[in-house]
Parts: sequence; structure tokens; C-alpha cells
Amino acid sequence: MASKKSSGIGSLRHIQIDKDNSYIVIAVAAAAACLIFSLVAAQSLWKQAGYNSRVISKMEGTKTTMEGNVTNLKQLEQAYQAFVQSPTNVIEGTATGQGDRDGDNSKIVLDAMPSVYDFPGTMTGLNKILNTGEFGETKISATDDELSQKSNTVSQITELPINFSGAGNVDVVQSFLQRLDNSIRPVKLSTVNFSGSSETELTVNVSGFIYYQPKKEFQVKSEVVE
Repeated sequence: MASKKSSGIGSLRHIQIDKDNSYIVIAVAAAAACLIFSLVAAQSLWKQAGYNSRVISKMEGTKTTMEGNVTNLKQLEQAYQAFVQSPTNVIEGTATGQGDRDGDNSKIVLDAMPSVYDFPGTMTGLNKILNTGEFGETKISATDDELSQKSNTVSQITELPINFSGAGNVDVVQSFLQRLDNSIRPVKLSTVNFSGSSETELTVNVSGFIYYQPKKEFQVKSEVVE
């Protein structure tokens, strides 16, 4: 009887040990799962913290740039007002007058370097300067390039080829070139050719370039932070 009883007690102990081992395995597995989850979560949080830091850095840089732009804008506005309100413009005309040399400085600057390609306006302005009757049959020729210039959005000075011709005596031809030189619209001369039989019958043919500069468009851009 004692032997059977001891055998029964041993079996109960083995069962209890197996249960304890099962609990230990479950506990270790749960701990390992928690550890793995914690590591994955920590890595994710670390990446998120780094990303947030980069975003904040970009935002701070943008804020600094905007604050600087606001300050510069105020200074530019003050300088512009002083420039425009000057009673005498940069070519010594009257700011409020209606003559050829008159107009405020903003008008003078736009006439000198327009922000849009205006072929008819350009030809009209040059004809007004040169076709005054003193240069014989003055001719101005250029190619209307409006279609291709419409797609030009780069704010860079763009040169446009143009040709002029005038006739007269030596003094008239000299005056013709002087008129081009004094034009508010900059004209860069590349070639100047003279022809004629005498000092009283000369023809001058000029090839060169005029310019315009497309206005700079203000654009708000977005940046992807990685």
C-alpha cells in the first residue's frame, strides 16, 4: 500500500512540475513578445522623433526667411516710394508732365526694360523716336516672335534682334546714331554699315538687339521632408 501511495504522490508532483513548466514557457513567451513589441515601438518612435525634428527645422528656416522677407519688403516699399515720388525723373524729365521725357520713374524704368513682350508697342515707340522726318526714309525691321515668347517664364534679360536704316548727309546720319544711343530703350549695336556716293548722300544700316525681361512670378512651393 505504501508503494502505491508513493507512486501516486510522485505522479502528482510530475503533473505539478509540468504545469509549472508550462506557466514558465508562457511567461517567457509573453515577456519575449512584450520585449519585441517594445523594441519595434521604440524604433518607430525614434524614427518619428527624427522626422518631427527635421520638419521643425524646415519650419523654423521658413519662418526665418519669411521674417527677413517682410523686413526687406518694408524697406523696398519705402525705397520705391522715394524713387517714384521724385519730382524729376532719372532722364531729367518732369514726373507729372506729358512730354517725351516726362513721367515718373516707374514708367521710365518699364519703358526702358518692359516686363512683357510687346512687339507692336516696341515698333511704335521706335518709330516715334526715329521717324521724325530728318532721317529720310527711316526703316525699322524685326520679326514678331510673340508665340514663342509667350512661353518664356524665366526672369532673365532676353535680347531681340532688330534692324534700322536711315539716310541723309553726314550730320543727319550722325544724328540718327545719336538718337539710337539716347533712346530710353537700350539698343545694343552689333553692326553699322555706311553706303553712298558722297557725304551728302549716305545711308546707314544698323543691326542690333533690344531687350525685355519677363517679370518674376511669386510662387509658393511645398517640400516633402523625408
